[in-house]
Amino acid sequence: MIKAGFGGVVVKISFEEQKHGFLHGNAGGVSSFSDADDNWCVISGNIYSLKSSLESKPREVQDKQALSVLELLLKKLKKSGSVDKAVFEAGRLIDGEFSCVAGLGETIVCFSDFLGSRPVWYLESKAGTELRTEVGTPKTVFGSSAGLQTAGLQTADPQILCRGRSLVHASGKNSFCDAFDVLDIKKEKKELFHPTVTELKEIFEIAVQKRLKGVKEAAVLFSGGVDSSTVAKSASDYCGVSLFVAGLSGSKDVVEAKKSANALGLPLTVVEVGLDEVEDVLWKVVPLIGTSHPMHAALAVTEFVAASQIKQSGLNVVLSGQGSDELFCSYHSFVETLSGSGFEGVERKVVQKLGDMQSRNLVRDYSVFSDFELDVRLPFLDRYFVPAALGIPCCEKILSVDDNLRKHPVRKMALELGVPKEIAVKPKKSMQYGSGSQDAVRAVARKNGFSRETHGSRFTEEFLKSILFR
Repeated sequence: MIKAGFGGVVVKISFEEQKHGFLHGNAGGVSSFSDADDNWCVISGNIYSLKSSLESKPREVQDKQALSVLELLLKKLKKSGSVDKAVFEAGRLIDGEFSCVAGLGETIVCFSDFLGSRPVWYLESKAGTELRTEVGTPKTVFGSSAGLQTAGLQTADPQILCRGRSLVHASGKNSFCDAFDVLDIKKEKKELFHPTVTELKEIFEIAVQKRLKGVKEAAVLFSGGVDSSTVAKSASDYCGVSLFVAGLSGSKDVVEAKKSANALGLPLTVVEVGLDEVEDVLWKVVPLIGTSHPMHAALAVTEFVAASQIKQSGLNVVLSGQGSDELFCSYHSFVETLSGSGFEGVERKVVQKLGDMQSRNLVRDYSVFSDFELDVRLPFLDRYFVPAALGIPCCEKILSVDDNLRKHPVRKMALELGVPKEIAVKPKKSMQYGSGSQDAVRAVARKNGFSRETHGSRFTEEFLKSILFR
């Protein structure tokens, strides 16, 4: 009998007896189900699109989520006769932020949503394979040896199961196959259409509404910019909303967030930190995110502080504006691409940026907020909003190389939602700069004896490495 957990659910697998059982742990957003034919499924996250055959029966909603995915996988498997095709086609239809591990007879599959917003780490050894929903904690183990739990897998180097890939375990061996991916949307062009601003707004409102079903109050990560304000304004139509911003005292994000919250008429919690607190947080957050990259560390500091305050407030669901910058050409790198490669180059850049989001943003965000057992939901990265946004030509998102505002469809959508004009037309300021966290991390490095003179131009990263590998 092999016993381990996935996203807070304990999965028991006996390959000799082919029996599966589930015990719930403490983590939120976890769903599990097993049927009479020894098929089973565990979901970490949220599924918004599917209904199960138990929909009318008095069973836990979370269990219905796992059952709905299991039923879809089995239906696609029966139709195609191929596990690989079943996983791909099921992934195409599932709307949500999730990772999944499922047993289909003697075959086990693992995959995540089309952007990889709920990452899975995997380890392979002679003893077997381990799946984790956090990099530091073993979550699910499968293989043929009962010695897996004491095989020392926690000391090995875990790898992220990349978005667009699924891990399949059959006949004692692992293989990887294609899962539905954000790149498939652009490649196949089946779902792309050119929405009007009103149509875009309606799709976005649905994306927000379904993420707040049954939620009485949600937190919004708030910088005062157009993205977080659009999320907050839309969310306020469906539940209570509390805004949270973290940054150094007097930083741009804190100042702008106060102005924007006042204009929106929504309550704002401000968490201001000093250098000493930034240093304390760095020692916690750098091992948590598993990288010494200064930008990621700076962003993670403010996220960690905000997450801590949200947790103390008693809220569980957190809405984020992640994805808008990539979808609507907000970064200055899009200007550079336009200058060198024209709008065709910008179109390619958008898809590239979306594909990079798992490694650049989503893994970091999930690692920080899941440490506080907070459930982050991403309306801009909704399964149906993304194709709508991709259907808008980039020449409407960035007008020229002299366009300093950019992402015009979002700004127009924000105005239709009722976001005040002074917020809707506000230029973007990167979070790590707006919050002051990037300068603070650099100052902490100098305080600890790292400088350009002693450690070269990458002295901040060298300092963060000393934390990561201590």
